[in-house]
Amino acid sequence: MTTILDTPVTDIYTEPVNAVQKIAFSDVPDAGEFTVTFDGETTAKVAHNVSAANLQVALLKLPSLDDGDLVVTGDAKGPYTLTFGGAYAGVNVPAVTTTDTAVKKGEAVVTSAVTTVTAGSPGADNPLAVQRGTGNADRTEDVSPLTGDSPAEDRVANKANYGDA
Repeated sequence: MTTILDTPVTDIYTEPVNAVQKIAFSDVPDAGEFTVTFDGETTAKVAHNVSAANLQVALLKLPSLDDGDLVVTGDAKGPYTLTFGGAYAGVNVPAVTTTDTAVKKGEAVVTSAVTTVTAGSPGADNPLAVQRGTGNADRTEDVSPLTGDSPAEDRVANKANYGDA
């Protein structure tokens, strides 16, 4: 982080943040199938112990997702972490939903839940960032990080010579 007179200066630009969601089961299933729905489109049924790579393949078959739009990580039987990118980089995507189809552990029904780990957000200019002056006397739109005045105003007020004349 940049500091001026030991005061932190905020970043001028914030990077985009990709959405991250997690699918987890209430217990480790040993039977059944489930589907995942994204933006109104539903995958084919996948086995309770689908690998992250195969769940990613099922999701990428949806018309709204292309290669690079989603990466799925995690263990077979979950939890699965879905990280959006590509066309969805920096987008606050809608939460996926799941439909459990007789997902069980023994005779007990196992349910799934989706949580948003990180909401997506686009990068942006930070209007609160301190703009550094150029030191050129004819550039009055820049602001001195020390005084808040333009470089020309700073020179007049402080009778300063910054060595660029």
